[in-house]
Amino acid sequence: MLTISPRISRQSLAGHGWLGLLSGALMYIICLSGAVAVFYPEFERWEQPSVVEYSQLAPDALQRAYEQRLSQIPKGESIHDITMVLPTDAYPRGYISAQQQSHFIQQDGSLDIQKLHPWKDFLVNLHIELHLPPSIGLVLVSLFGVLLCGLVVSGFMAHRRIFKDAFKLRIRAQNQHKQRDLHNRLSVWAAPFHLMIGITGAYFGLAMIFAYVFSFAFYEGDSKALMADVFSSEPVLSQPIQTANVAKALTNLASVLQQNINKPVSNDGNNDTDKQLASSDGVDLSDYAPFYVTIEDVGTPQQYIIIGVRYPDRLIYAEQYRFDNNGEYINKAGFSDGVAGRQGIFSVYRIHFGHFGNLGVQIAYVLLGIALSIVSVTGVNIWLEKRQGRDFINDAWVAIVWGMPLALAVSAFMQIMFAFSAIAIFWGVVLLSIGWSLYVKNESDCRYGLTSLTGFTLVALIVSYYVRFSASGITITAHWINGAWLFTAVAICYFGYKNRIASPNETAPI
Repeated sequence: MLTISPRISRQSLAGHGWLGLLSGALMYIICLSGAVAVFYPEFERWEQPSVVEYSQLAPDALQRAYEQRLSQIPKGESIHDITMVLPTDAYPRGYISAQQQSHFIQQDGSLDIQKLHPWKDFLVNLHIELHLPPSIGLVLVSLFGVLLCGLVVSGFMAHRRIFKDAFKLRIRAQNQHKQRDLHNRLSVWAAPFHLMIGITGAYFGLAMIFAYVFSFAFYEGDSKALMADVFSSEPVLSQPIQTANVAKALTNLASVLQQNINKPVSNDGNNDTDKQLASSDGVDLSDYAPFYVTIEDVGTPQQYIIIGVRYPDRLIYAEQYRFDNNGEYINKAGFSDGVAGRQGIFSVYRIHFGHFGNLGVQIAYVLLGIALSIVSVTGVNIWLEKRQGRDFINDAWVAIVWGMPLALAVSAFMQIMFAFSAIAIFWGVVLLSIGWSLYVKNESDCRYGLTSLTGFTLVALIVSYYVRFSASGITITAHWINGAWLFTAVAICYFGYKNRIASPNETAPI
């Protein structure tokens, strides 16, 4: 009979524990960073508060910005595309991007300072790729999306008293009951959100893998034909090489929209549909407003213009209207009225990040993201409780849970104030937190120390921010972000203090 020695058994158990801890930690990091990243456009404005903001950018100004940026590209150097983003209510700044560099556009069309937001980039990259190489990180995070979907479905199947216990929350009971109730209630109440996040998250990294398989299964290996069916084929053009007439394309967009959305122009000045058409001196289309312009295949006979238009009450990221070099209309991609699959694929981004509604929708996404983070934490806590013992895994876990908020705070402070690498600071703080917790070997002391340091760091960040940027002017959005930091500092310090004064046998809900 095959037997397993006690030594191998202990080593296997330790390996299993580390594997469970690693998967739980990565799920927690992905969920919490995603909750914070919902406001990534606001973080961009927060990092550069002195940039002049405005609501409209005239077609002629965009043309000047495009031509100025084009003149800066050395002759003979190939460039695939140039993109200009127009100001919107959510992001009242215009900028132009080419060759992996972006510059803000002033209202007269001249180029302003370079657009830089390293902490926001760090945060989004943490959520999407875990700071790993894109080919690895994106797929890994997407696999966690698949895992999340499996956990939601299996959780429902395993919970036999799901309806009877729907509102059972024993927050004052023993720790094990608190952990279980928090985990089950938040899992059930927010299950539709969790499932949606899992499905859309899985799409980002696995879509190209599925596309590769589908191209061989149904397109005889022709991936370009598959991409044309999914994202609409590019126009086939052969034109003289010249500077694209962006201003004319934007001017022509009004009549194109009229034809495509089937809303006639009224000349009496009193019809509400007038608000949906471009004014003579700007690019404001109100409900059907363009928000980006891309010149594709720059400097080639195939060069053409894409104007992305946001549709009201639709989840699609944009409808793409295409124009030739002279600004004459060619066609549209069909994301607004094409096949259902094409519309669905172009809706994934806005659904995943909650950028399809007003501020209330984004706040709801943040709260639901935090709830998903708590579910991830309590799931590991329940497993730790069931072990009926305590070892280094308990210490490492509490350091990960409370070291991550500290690492985010310290990385923001060091990046914004001293331009230190947020990635190095973040992972360095996480490792230091784990090392300190393993040394202290007291979960309560570790939790209290990490929450106190987080609160102190956030307050220091706010004070330093106002000292540095007050002279150059601070936008209302920056005030709101700092207010959110202050609220987080107070909440996390209160949580740490509350659990500090609890009885020695009582531990925190998370």
